Amino acid sequence: MSPPARSLRIGRVEIDPPVAMAPMADVTDVHFHEVLRELGGPGLYTAEMVPSRALARGAERERRMLRRPRGCRAFAVQVYGADPGELAAAALEAADAGADLVDLNMGCPAKTITGKACGSSLLRDLDRVGEIFRAVRRALPDEVPLTVKTRTGWDEAQPVFLEVLRLAEGEGLAAMTLHGRSRKQMFRGESDWDAIAELAAAASIPVLGNGDVRSAEDALAMLEWTGCDGVMIARGALANPWIFRDLRALLAGERPSPPSLEERRRVILDHHDRLAEALPAREALHRIRKFVGFYVHGLERGGELRRRLGEPADGPSFRRLVDEFFDRVRSEDACAA
Repeated sequence: MSPPARSLRIGRVEIDPPVAMAPMADVTDVHFHEVLRELGGPGLYTAEMVPSRALARGAERERRMLRRPRGCRAFAVQVYGADPGELAAAALEAADAGADLVDLNMGCPAKTITGKACGSSLLRDLDRVGEIFRAVRRALPDEVPLTVKTRTGWDEAQPVFLEVLRLAEGEGLAAMTLHGRSRKQMFRGESDWDAIAELAAAASIPVLGNGDVRSAEDALAMLEWTGCDGVMIARGALANPWIFRDLRALLAGERPSPPSLEERRRVILDHHDRLAEALPAREALHRIRKFVGFYVHGLERGGELRRRLGEPADGPSFRRLVDEFFDRVRSEDACAA
């Protein structure tokens, strides 16, 4: 098999490198994306998945989710819902707000989503899938690509991803992302990369693979094993936010370099500053605690910092605790050397 391509084109949108940050609720907001950009970043940034009903009705919170991260070259908005008309209206809102492409969520396995006949629940109603594809594609301007992210099927007994592909191709979708698990599997077991390979071999449109990409090496392995055109990374980017920089290095034939202590410190403080500019102080502190776990993942004693960050009452206290932690770790490492 030939080496993987260094970039991917979906419609008029170039994705370089051919890797996307997956939409993740309450994670992939504009601030996290801008931090990822500073760490090398994916070729495609995808906003949190947006409920079509609320967006179609002009809800302010959902409209804020459409904000484009500064400096990113390619930005997608993923919408979810069950009503073709609402999804079409929401997709048009996303395009009007500046999304380079619009993605349809037909893969989320969460009960809060499938219980509303959305996400991967749609895989049990392929007639509805076709109606959604048709309505949304007709609503969007021709120059805005429409894509879909899905799973292999509702359960392992009835894989439907090839049927979804045929519907997507027939209605003018520009690409398809496949998570190699059924809805029933949730995130258990192994992602079926053979299914991704089968989809890539059958498709006339670009295919992105998703599932069990925990490192840059995994991303490269998926590209080579499956023949897919690109990779979408979700949880792997939370365990290692530097994964996109690592992949860029591998694609360039270079060795990835792990983040230093000082880089981890800088990223934590920078992310907090971005949040503090946009949110009330206490809300900024509440949100940054979630992300600190990502930035210290794999760092010995990282759990200590996460525990201590339950204490700060304001921004200066937060900075002091972070600085004290990294200064102590640096000092202890120097003594042990």
